[in-house]
Amino acid sequence: MPHAVSSSIHHSLPAILCLHGAGTSAAIFEAQTRNIRVSLRSHYRFIYIDAPYDSAPGPGVVPCFEDSGPFYGWICDEPSLPTPGTAASGLASLSKYISTTLSHQGVNTSDIVGVMGFSQGTIVASLLLLQAQWRDVRWSGLQFGVMLSGACREDFVQAFLGQKLRIPTVHVHGLRDPYLGSSRMLAKEVYCDKWAKVLECDAGHHVPAKGEDLEKLTGCMREMRRRSRIKANWS
Repeated sequence: MPHAVSSSIHHSLPAILCLHGAGTSAAIFEAQTRNIRVSLRSHYRFIYIDAPYDSAPGPGVVPCFEDSGPFYGWICDEPSLPTPGTAASGLASLSKYISTTLSHQGVNTSDIVGVMGFSQGTIVASLLLLQAQWRDVRWSGLQFGVMLSGACREDFVQAFLGQKLRIPTVHVHGLRDPYLGSSRMLAKEVYCDKWAKVLECDAGHHVPAKGEDLEKLTGCMREMRRRSRIKANWS
C-alpha cells in the first residue's frame, strides 16, 4: 500500500510534487521546506509523498528529527545497479509507485506542473522529467524541476542513454556540502546547460531556509513557471 500524501491547501494553484531525501519522510521534507512554501504560497501548492522503502535515518536527520520516524528511501540499499537496463527498469517502477500513490489520494499526475527533490529525491525527480520529455501522458503537465543538493552516480547517468534533459530546472549546490561533487555531476551529466540554472550557496547538505539563498531559489521558481508557459522544443 502506497504511503500517505500530504499537500498544502489552495487546490486551485498549480501543484509541485516534493520528493524527500534518503532516510527521511514526507513529513520531514514538509518541515524542511516550510519557508519555501510560505514564500510561494500564492503561486503553488505542494504535495509530499513518502518513498516506498524503509530506511535508517539519513544524513543530518539525527538529532533534529530523531523522533520523527519512520524513515524511507527511494532506492534499495544495493551497492550499485549493475546495468543501464536494470537502472532504467528500477527507476521506471518508482514512477509507477508515485503515480499510484497520487491516484489513491485523488491527485492526477497530469496536474503536477513541477517536481522538487532533495538529495536522493533528485534522482527520482529527474526520472519524471525524462518521462515528461518523452511525452509520457502521465506526466504531460510536468514543466520544470527543482534539484536541492542533488544526488547522482554513474549507473544513473548511463540509464539516460546519452539523452540529456531539456526542461527548465534550478540546481542548488551547497559549497560546504560533502556531496557537492554528486550535485555537480547531476547538473552536468543529466541536464543541458541551456535549461539548467545553478545556484551556489555557502551551505551544507540542507534545504535553503532563509536570507539570500531562499530569495534566489524562490525567485527562480517563480521565473521557471513563467518560462514554462513558453513551449520548449524537446524534439
